[in-house]
Amino acid sequence: MRRHLSGVLFIAGLLLLVLPDLLVFYLIMPVPTSQQRDQIELAYFLYNLLWYTRLTGLLLVAASLFQSIETRKISTIVFRSVIIALALIVIYVFGFHFMPETIFRESEQKKFASLPLTLCPTIATLLVSN
Repeated sequence: MRRHLSGVLFIAGLLLLVLPDLLVFYLIMPVPTSQQRDQIELAYFLYNLLWYTRLTGLLLVAASLFQSIETRKISTIVFRSVIIALALIVIYVFGFHFMPETIFRESEQKKFASLPLTLCPTIATLLVSN
């Protein structure tokens, strides 16, 4: 019974870690079919709850991992550790790196390439080639 509960805690914790970040990313970012319905209120609500769900999921996963450490099964410990690391990578990518406030941030400094470094053809080249 205890082993079964540990697995349930692990899966519930993973779902609480990963799903809210993926859902918020899907609802906020302009990906295909994500903005067919007006669900910005749901996205904003979930966005405000992200840290609570992450913390709860991390506590559940940590409790499950510590329980598997007590059993001293190396394969279970390594498997769960790798899965936790992958979940944390997903959280970083979708929860921090690809959030709208980081992607659509205005540049602090505008730098333009000099004319010889640009890849666009000049008007003279266009007129001569025709």
